[in-house]
Amino acid sequence: MFYVGTYHLDGDTFTAEVDIAEHTHWPGMKSVFGVSNAHLSVTGTISGNSIHGQATTPQAPGVRMDVEMNFLAV
Repeated sequence: MFYVGTYHLDGDTFTAEVDIAEHTHWPGMKSVFGVSNAHLSVTGTISGNSIHGQATTPQAPGVRMDVEMNFLAV
């Protein structure tokens, strides 16, 4: 998958808007959302060098992805 978007940090809150698209087609493999292209809304909480949160998309109503991201450089 290919991801491109923007994010915002406000205190210990993280928000992002991310477009995802299939980069390379692999037969039988799908994204966690079950679609090849989607717009994600991500919200999370910053704790130390990590962000824990959730992503949702209108292209797959009712599906939620838990996310954990780690800062590699600040």
